[in-house]
Amino acid sequence: MGPPSEIGVDDADDPRLAPYRRLTDRALRSGSSGAGEPVAADAPHGRFLAEGHYVLERLIAVGAPVLSVLLTDRRVEAARSYLAGYAGPRYVVSEAMASQVAGFPVHRGVLAVVARPAPLSIAELADGAALLVYLDALTDTEHVGAIFRSASALGVDGVIVGPGTADPLYRRCVRVSSGASAVLKWVSDQHGDALARLGASGWRRVGLSPEGPTTLEDLAQRPAQPTVLIVGSEGPGLGEQGRSGCDELVSIPIADGSDSLNVAATAAIALYRLSMRKLE
Repeated sequence: MGPPSEIGVDDADDPRLAPYRRLTDRALRSGSSGAGEPVAADAPHGRFLAEGHYVLERLIAVGAPVLSVLLTDRRVEAARSYLAGYAGPRYVVSEAMASQVAGFPVHRGVLAVVARPAPLSIAELADGAALLVYLDALTDTEHVGAIFRSASALGVDGVIVGPGTADPLYRRCVRVSSGASAVLKWVSDQHGDALARLGASGWRRVGLSPEGPTTLEDLAQRPAQPTVLIVGSEGPGLGEQGRSGCDELVSIPIADGSDSLNVAATAAIALYRLSMRKLE
């Protein structure tokens, strides 16, 4: 017999499953519930869905506000160890019901509803930081997730999400980032003025671009100073706002005959080199 918090559910219309019922990322973010009602007081800034054992374990470990967990019956045993200290409800359903309720195949057998954190300000994110990433109109959720994962692994202090960029707490972003987008500090640049404010505070604003006259290695040889790395979308690259907010453009030389590096790979290489400089 499992712990009392494991609740078997055999009705897809059970109201306790409303937070999981065919909700889009947009609906979760805006605060609607399965019944069209506002989000509860325990999630004043909205909710997001986390998927998979590793992501949920990471969120539990850092004390993220996990509101409830949905497990398929085949995944319950594997989750018990890392959920040992979690007091919230764990709903246990069949695999077929999980997919029916969620509206997509729940291959990993684990979903969780998590309260979104209170938004940070640019000043709060930059306080005491040395290296930040700015995502300039990066619409691809997998690229956003991959950059968050690299940023977290390489000790980056935070991420600024520019206008037009995918929400880091979309389900796919959280999954691809292995939970990093739900753990690493980030802020939304709603007014599009973050780069100007950082520049006025002494931050070096570096845009990644194949046309950059400065190479990454040239930049890395300079004395360290607070730096924000600006990354554009795959294909178009930096947009007008990102480009105008740069102090300089930096490139990573690649072999002749190669088209370009994937934006997530480019960001990872640059962050690795700049994070090493930060540690020197």
